[in-house]
Amino acid sequence: MSSEIEIKFGTSGYRGIIGRSFSCKHVRAIARAIAQYLKHSGHEHPYIIIGYDPRTGNDPQLSEGSYTHTLVQTLSYLGVSVDICQSYTPTPLISWAIEHRSYQGGIILTASHNPPNYNGIKFNPNDGAPASIEVSTQIGTDASSYLKEEVYGDTPSIPEDAPATAKAASLGKAFANSLHKTCAQLLNTELPDLDLPIVIDAKHGATASTWQTLMHRFGMSQSTVLHSEPLPDFGKLAPNPLDLNGLYDLKAAMITQSAVMGIANDPDGDRHIILDENGDALSPEETAVIITDYLH
Repeated sequence: MSSEIEIKFGTSGYRGIIGRSFSCKHVRAIARAIAQYLKHSGHEHPYIIIGYDPRTGNDPQLSEGSYTHTLVQTLSYLGVSVDICQSYTPTPLISWAIEHRSYQGGIILTASHNPPNYNGIKFNPNDGAPASIEVSTQIGTDASSYLKEEVYGDTPSIPEDAPATAKAASLGKAFANSLHKTCAQLLNTELPDLDLPIVIDAKHGATASTWQTLMHRFGMSQSTVLHSEPLPDFGKLAPNPLDLNGLYDLKAAMITQSAVMGIANDPDGDRHIILDENGDALSPEETAVIITDYLH
């Protein structure tokens, strides 16, 4: 029981088993702690963006009892203005939105590359990056205190009939246009259509719609997305793209389509693996070095 009433943020957020160490009580406690952090950071009327992957409890319709409803309800009750993505949205788009649309922070309901029986919460402050160790520790400490109030207290922290007030946000097209402009500036040239056969494996997570928007903007007419439908169990696929045994479908599609590159993402899109034209894997670190060397 002790582990279920203690909230510790790891490298990037808090993760727990759905129904045990991750419940609406956990979401409410973390939301209260984040609201407190934002207000103590000098934001009298904080304004944040919320994204989420397709795990169980992450409902675009904000149905009562869902994690999305609980999160929005708690934050709006505490005076935090909320924009919430209209559909499943990758974490990097939330980071982009924080930086480009002047939010004071962003929250993502996801357990990253963990199995589908996990869910979690990531918090990125106003620089768009994952919260620092100091900030995460403070939020975790405060959230644990609030969670104990929820478990042992006599009265609920938030009225059950409190409204879940949020504005709908759509980030895909704006993000694609911004990325296209940035690439053109980095390369100092007008970008031609990226008319090469590339295969993407979205693994039934949150990235397919974003990839499809990027393909349209960058002229990637020969590219395709596998496993594009968001599913709470990820279609039984291994959610971690670094699990090379889980890339069979991607490799097979690359052969069929004579692809020059394959890319696989985790459910919230902030972890990836790239396969070269031979189907050999490049780690994210190797890819970063190649890009840096090219730009330099």
